[in-house]
Amino acid sequence: MNVPLGKREDQRLEFKGRQALERPEKITREVVAMLNAEGGEVWVGVAEDAEVANEIEPIADADKARSRLFDHMVATIEPSPESAELSIEVVHEGELAVLRIQTNRGPRGPYAQLHNNLYRYYPLRVDSRIRLMTREELRERFGKSESSEHELKRRAANYWDEELKTKESHLWVLAMPEHSRDIDLGSYLKDMERYVHEPPATGNRELGFNFHTYEFPSLAPHSIVEGKKHPFYRLELHDDGRLVFRARLSRLEKPEGELFPSALAEFPASMFRLATAIYKDHQLSDSISCMVDFGLVGIGGRTLRGGSPGTNHYDLADPRESVETNLRAGPLLLPASTLIEAPDRAMWSLLTRIYQGFGLRRSEMPLSIWNDERGELTLR
Repeated sequence: MNVPLGKREDQRLEFKGRQALERPEKITREVVAMLNAEGGEVWVGVAEDAEVANEIEPIADADKARSRLFDHMVATIEPSPESAELSIEVVHEGELAVLRIQTNRGPRGPYAQLHNNLYRYYPLRVDSRIRLMTREELRERFGKSESSEHELKRRAANYWDEELKTKESHLWVLAMPEHSRDIDLGSYLKDMERYVHEPPATGNRELGFNFHTYEFPSLAPHSIVEGKKHPFYRLELHDDGRLVFRARLSRLEKPEGELFPSALAEFPASMFRLATAIYKDHQLSDSISCMVDFGLVGIGGRTLRGGSPGTNHYDLADPRESVETNLRAGPLLLPASTLIEAPDRAMWSLLTRIYQGFGLRRSEMPLSIWNDERGELTLR
């Protein structure tokens, strides 16, 4: 495919120079606006003059740039786009590389761009410009959108509210599919027992910071529970496909009162890998959405420092304290196929929001335990 030099921006075509990668939210705004309109293409690494593409600005390590941009979009577009709605590819023009973002309007809009996990903006592309959608347009779009997704968010919010009623400071992790009719844990009890009792069966470390409580799983009404004796170190697998994990914050601290980055990343990652194994067994279709989430309850006085453990940057960094007593990372709504393909990316997107809650930037996350190209946590 050739870079469209000489083409003019229009309803379905936008150009961004290489420098735009330093502000991925600006690229995301263009993408969301197209998702809410007719779809189209955004070219990154292509400069324009008077809205006409006139120069290639090659992107160094384009594969890494593509991966980082995709992660940002998964974390800040709601609902998270399916593969048929959004794709990013590296395009080569000789030895020069740029990015081509293809968007297609899907049936699940309107799409929002999240800002600091607090505000939602609904941009709309009109010709080569962007404006915010009106209340009337939003009311019409929401009336046509799938109510099941809104129901999923409502359920997740209710589960979080229940966690806030407890007095115990703890980590909470949630994964659940859109429709309970697509899950039948009762038919897979033996596999479920192996999964929860043998972390390597789901791609997790045997002795890492994972969901395994070393109690033999027991069958409860409509669920499988491991760690029944310890309500704040417990794994629950419900027959509707909902997975819940809780751990006292003391299990994430090193030293006392300071959250350890590896634990903060691996506990939710291990849960999402477990969910992936279960949902893969049930062959959930691409049309099914999944909700993943995690949060920290009662974190007042606890701190988190930027950087990777074992580095000078980490050792010298000042611990940061969250201004919130309770910090929720999600929810993150994404297609089942996306979660199955890359459960660690879902964790990393949510973890980004946790770090923001402590006033830390993405560059201050524990990058030494993260393989950005593969989208995998790399703890040994």
